[in-house]
Amino acid sequence: MKYVTTAFLLVAGLALAPALAGDVPQNGNGEKPDRIVVGYAETITLLDSGLKVDARMDSGANTSSMHALNIEYFEREGDDDEWVSFVFEADGESISLERPLTRHTRIVQHSGERDRRPVVELEFCLDGIIHRAEFNLTDRSELTYPVLLGRRFLADAVLIDPAVSKTLSPGCPE
Repeated sequence: MKYVTTAFLLVAGLALAPALAGDVPQNGNGEKPDRIVVGYAETITLLDSGLKVDARMDSGANTSSMHALNIEYFEREGDDDEWVSFVFEADGESISLERPLTRHTRIVQHSGERDRRPVVELEFCLDGIIHRAEFNLTDRSELTYPVLLGRRFLADAVLIDPAVSKTLSPGCPE
């Protein structure tokens, strides 16, 4: 048992050494990624409207998600792409948005029910940095946060500190 404990501590120490030395894991190019530390929830600013909304960080969700009502598909004259119009509501404010349809995604609910959702790209600001992410559109009116930021966005942009929330500036650069 003594040897097992010693071996475990040695392996754990080797695994933690880079973190204790201040090293950050490197990306595929050998460069250290520039990531900011965020809380489990932060306020973001949607570039389309300047609307500030709360977003929950969710490393368990693959795709980011946004509250959307009145989702309708349409085509623009002279454009071969399919488009989506929808209404985003948060904190008593409502904005209408139109975006090209990026793709559809299948979401498996906790109940096991499957849901097919449209996905669009949107730009937003977090801590003065402009980001672009894919968002699936769904009715999130029964949920606490109107926006959820998933793994595809989180992986390259942020590190989550679950002990804090709303620590960053939602503002955008001028």
